[in-house]
Amino acid sequence: MQRTITSTAAMIRRVLMAGLLILSAQSASAATASTAELVKKALSGQNLGYNVLTADGSKAGRIIIRYGNILEPRGFTDAIVNAANEGLLGGGGIDGMIHKAAGQQLEIFNQKISQVNTGVRCPIGSARVSPPFKIVSGGNLAKDIAYIINTVGPMGSNSDRVRLIQGSYASSLKLAAYINQRYLAQVFEPHVDLISPQDPDIKHWADNVDKLLPSIGPLTPINSIGFPLISAGIYGYNVKDSAPYALHATITTMQDYAAKIKGLSDIKPFTVIFYFYASNPPPKNALSIYIKNLQKTLNDKGEIRYPEHLHLDLTHNLLDLSQQLSTLASQIS
Repeated sequence: MQRTITSTAAMIRRVLMAGLLILSAQSASAATASTAELVKKALSGQNLGYNVLTADGSKAGRIIIRYGNILEPRGFTDAIVNAANEGLLGGGGIDGMIHKAAGQQLEIFNQKISQVNTGVRCPIGSARVSPPFKIVSGGNLAKDIAYIINTVGPMGSNSDRVRLIQGSYASSLKLAAYINQRYLAQVFEPHVDLISPQDPDIKHWADNVDKLLPSIGPLTPINSIGFPLISAGIYGYNVKDSAPYALHATITTMQDYAAKIKGLSDIKPFTVIFYFYASNPPPKNALSIYIKNLQKTLNDKGEIRYPEHLHLDLTHNLLDLSQQLSTLASQIS
């Protein structure tokens, strides 16, 4: 009996994984260059740029893959995303690096951000904004950034990690959209909702931005945003598993935002830069993973148009079932 169950579990697992390989092969057919060639190009310092399109074919922004430090001199983003913890008072990795570059004023400001629970200023999967402080005055970037968007990603062991990692990327972009909404009101544009008034975070963002204004003066628009790898490193979320969800959330949020800003002055579709530097896995491996996933979404012109080709729900369900079957087989044998 045990042998039968073990054999059946192993067979089902092989079938499921074969299905995943078929899906991946089918989805990668739009690739215009080999992954290895593109990784080599990125590691040499060249940016990999992809236009993002909406379902009707109009431009929804641009995604750039870049090898380098998010605080490097050749950076050019309006905002950078910090992989923070729930308290927003600094930590290790990219969080510690950004706090060190910004100076103690960043921690002092973040202490003013309202807590939603004891010690929690930014829940997992959400985002909050802070001024850049010395990152600007210290001249770390070729173009001064205007904002630090803090987001908290899930641990790799979190059972709700898929929803939360998507929330981290989507919330960061939605918070940028909310800042742009406030900017438009500031310059007397006709009122437009770039974020739904029913969004569960909007009250927290309104309070957050109200606290931000005295530190930075008038709001400036966010048209470009730099992301590190959220939940990589000590958080232990395998980049191979998280990348499809990070990209899907990013692309679909960019598409939704682009549809809402048509005809608005001073506001452009987002340019999103993914930075690959000190990561786990190493940059070469992480670059390969992201490039392979992006290739699944491309049309025949090399433009990002089909985020649904990432096969998220199916992939997640098959991998979870496969893992469960493997565990069952090891317990039985």
